[in-house]
This record gives sequence, C-alpha cells and structure tokens, in this order.
Amino acid sequence: MGIARGLGKLIGTLLFTTFLTVSLLMIGLVEFTSYSNLKSFTGKILSDSIASQTDINQIFSTLKQNCSNKEFADFQLGNSILKLKCSELGSMQAKDLPNLIASTLFDSIYYRKYDCNFLDCIRQGGIGNLVVVLSEHANNFLKSLQSTLWILTVAGAGILYFSTETMKGRLRAFGINLIFTGGSFFVLLYAIRFLLPPQILQANIDISGILDSLFGPVRNYFIIVLVIGMLLMILSYIAVPKVKPEKKRKKR
Repeated sequence: MGIARGLGKLIGTLLFTTFLTVSLLMIGLVEFTSYSNLKSFTGKILSDSIASQTDINQIFSTLKQNCSNKEFADFQLGNSILKLKCSELGSMQAKDLPNLIASTLFDSIYYRKYDCNFLDCIRQGGIGNLVVVLSEHANNFLKSLQSTLWILTVAGAGILYFSTETMKGRLRAFGINLIFTGGSFFVLLYAIRFLLPPQILQANIDISGILDSLFGPVRNYFIIVLVIGMLLMILSYIAVPKVKPEKKRKKR
C-alpha cells in the first residue's frame, strides 16, 4: 500500500504541475496568436520594412491610377499579389501606404487556408508552411488543446489528493506544487531574457514587446498560483492540529 501511495504521489505531482503550467501558458499562447495581438506588433515591423525598401510615392501614384473604376488595385510584393482597396487608397496620403500594404499582407497570412494540420505544417518546414504560427489556423489549434490540458490537470490533482493520507499532507503537497509552478514561471521568464543571443537583442526587433505579449496575459495567473501555494503551506502548519498519541494506561 505504501509503494502504491508513493507511486501515486509521484504520478499525481508530475501530471498536476506539468499540465497546470502548460494550461496557464496556453492561455498566453492563445492570446498571443489572436488576430488583434499579432497584428499590433507585426504590422509595424512589416510597415517599416516596406517603407525602407520601396519608393512609396511612385507606388502610391501608380496604384491610384490603377484604381480607375475599380474596387481593388493589385500590388505585387515578392511572390504575393495583394489586393488593396481603392476606397482606402483614395482617402489616404502616400505616407500611409506602407500601413495599408502591411495590414493587407498580414490579413493574407493570418487567414490563409492550409491543406495540412498545424503540426504537419510545422514538420514539413519551409517558410510557406512555418508562417502557420502567425495564422488563425494556429490559434484554433491551440484553443482545441485547452480542454484536454485542464482535464489532465484535474486528473493529476485527483491522483495526488487520494494518494496523500492526511489533510495536512494534502495541503502541504498542493502548496509545494503550486509554489513550484508559480515560481518556475518567473525563473523561466528571467532565463529567456538572460539567454537570448546578442544578435537577436541587437536586431531591430522589440523583444520586450514580444515577450510581454506572450507572457503578460498569464503573469497574474502565476502570481495567484504562487500566493495560493504559500497560503496552503501556512494552513498546513496552523489549521490542522497535530493529533497527539494516546498515552498508554499503566496496568495496576
């Protein structure tokens, strides 16, 4: 029985801490791959790149000429042909053109239809397939995992609960695991910032903005987990009194 309980505690601990961590991080990943979030920081990167590599005034003049009696004007960017709305071109200045091109390009990437599922696209490689991480396809895939991850988290909690004999032991077991889960997040966050290669830090990329977009939505969740873990540890010492063993009566 003791071996079974010990094994149960080990399995429960691994399941609970692992899937609780992943479930919370998944909240951040789903938010990170949402349309509004991705567009907010990739749009500026694309816009600045387009503005620095093209003659905006000449392109703007050509596009406006091509808009005569048309709803869209075709603009070729690399191997892609983007359809820019003439109604928007007619109401903007040349300096705003990079933003329109970037917005249209992002929409074409985000809402692109893929013949492969998310994991197969990643395995196949190639730029055409790897941009799936910036798509609605990725966002829907991550959302589909959330229910399974929370079920596994609850299963791990159940195994840990029933494998621990006393209420004091349960409070302490969950307290330790929640403290470990909450604390690990901040260690991970620091490690990522510390271990980033200098080439990435020196590049014209807002690394802090990307990390904040990815981890910001879940930071408070991990703080809550950490605080709950501490409270459970305190309760395990003060709320559950120790049961004193009965003294054996002396035989007369």
